[in-house]
Amino acid sequence: MSLAMTSHSSSRICAALLLCAGCSTSTDAPDTSPAQHQPWPQVLYQGGPTLSNPQVFTVTFDGYDVQSEIDAWANWAVTSTWLTQVGADYGITAGTNTSIHLNEVAGAVVLDSTLMGPDPFQQWMEAHFNSGLFPRPTAQSLYMVYFPGATRIEATGEGASCDGFGAYHSSYYSQALGGILVAYAVIPECDTASAPTSVELAASHELIEAATDPFVQSGATAWEMPGNVSSFAADLWSAGEVGDLCVPEIPEAWTDPSGRFSAQRIWSNTAAAGPGSPCIPAPAGEAFASATALPIDGGMIAVSLVGGFPAQRYALPAGATVSLVLQPWATTSDPSWTLNLVQGKAYPTTDNAVIATAPAVVALAVTPSSLTVTNGVPATVSVTMPVDVASQTVVYLDLVPEFGSSRSADSAPYPLVFEVP
Repeated sequence: MSLAMTSHSSSRICAALLLCAGCSTSTDAPDTSPAQHQPWPQVLYQGGPTLSNPQVFTVTFDGYDVQSEIDAWANWAVTSTWLTQVGADYGITAGTNTSIHLNEVAGAVVLDSTLMGPDPFQQWMEAHFNSGLFPRPTAQSLYMVYFPGATRIEATGEGASCDGFGAYHSSYYSQALGGILVAYAVIPECDTASAPTSVELAASHELIEAATDPFVQSGATAWEMPGNVSSFAADLWSAGEVGDLCVPEIPEAWTDPSGRFSAQRIWSNTAAAGPGSPCIPAPAGEAFASATALPIDGGMIAVSLVGGFPAQRYALPAGATVSLVLQPWATTSDPSWTLNLVQGKAYPTTDNAVIATAPAVVALAVTPSSLTVTNGVPATVSVTMPVDVASQTVVYLDLVPEFGSSRSADSAPYPLVFEVP
């Protein structure tokens, strides 16, 4: 997550539907191939620099309770198979780590900004460059600053750490260094009870996002899902960076073979083009389920941009009903699973520039809202817009599959977007 991208809600847009009659009838072995389906989108390279061999500086304060564990994790992470695997699609390979133990106690409140600075945190960075405590950065450098649970990070327009946002990465132009761009990440300790694992997950998220998109605040975007331009876009699809796209993944965490270190699963373009989860590393034999949809009786609007993402929107007047055919697919030999239709956020206008921070209150009538589905076998649902919804309101409906005792994915490749004319 970059500093201006704090939402971890996930909504995805419904596009074309490819129906499949079913699966193989071979009795030699269970068929675990998914039905034909709309592919997942791809994260695109947009021209900015990356940290292809990240030179990490792990910065901790005096008295930081998991300092030794985080030092060990950072040394592992930069040369791990996790980093080379999740970075492969984006040109990220092994890097280096240098741990810096500051002889100072972290403040109770730290102020940072979404606006490239200067602000108190960036001025604090400048002071440490001037004093020589922080080495001068190269084009591959990333300063990862870990704060204890007692420190509250406040970011302009974003709220406070562990409430409005968690860890994040950002950048600023350093006057102390002659105006060069400095990439950094801030890792608050939001869950002390589960540290260091919770800190490792947050740090791994920011490490790969900073490596693949280090200077997004300066306009030098590198790897992102297209259209990452507003808080509305963040609400649509977790802001489009490779870590954010997999935050809702169940399970989100991956543990290295030794059992000592943890890291987050990360979006892979290669995996997204395959049959299973787009988030790697995936456990061997993981069962994965999802679904796409198409209206039976018309109402489609041409593909356009919603919050910067390609969207197939449905014109659904107040009081009207649309029937949908759902196309479920899964990488499992089980004959059926549960598909839930869960309402996402609603916004009072289709104008991305003036979307309010508070979502509209809209209660769609969805029948059924939960159903048992089978790989490749279409299922039908109906959606009704309330009669008192204002014109231009947009409402999101997530398709959330369940397999076994837990959700196998946060939502289908694309959610449904309903717009009141």
